[in-house]
Amino acid sequence: MVAVHDGVPRVAAIRPAGRPEGHWELPKGTLEPGEAPIQAALREVREETGLICDAGEHLPTVRYFFTADGARISKTVDFWLMTPIAGRIDEIDPAMREEVREARWLPLADAVRDLAYDGDRRTVAEVLRELGGG
Repeated sequence: MVAVHDGVPRVAAIRPAGRPEGHWELPKGTLEPGEAPIQAALREVREETGLICDAGEHLPTVRYFFTADGARISKTVDFWLMTPIAGRIDEIDPAMREEVREARWLPLADAVRDLAYDGDRRTVAEVLRELGGG
């Protein structure tokens, strides 16, 4: 999700619990039964950042692999450009602190460099290009 603060486009990012300072990711999660990807994206953003958003343009889908408990897992993540309409960054349910240590606005140009994962960085770079900044 992107918002402009003081003339600077920024993206909402999270630092998951158990990750060191400076480890930033885009909010994401898993579909609940019967949930459409757009519904999951809006829910995950609200749960992990505290922001209620309107969804706009669907961004390129990110596919990647990771290993968990010795098994190779394929993950597909759909992102949407979102506009916050209510809530405040990092005002999340206390129970979510087990999953998310911190949510913060990062300048979009910095996020292209500072996000922890290639797929997140590519997604933010695409948004920056669309906004004419990259």
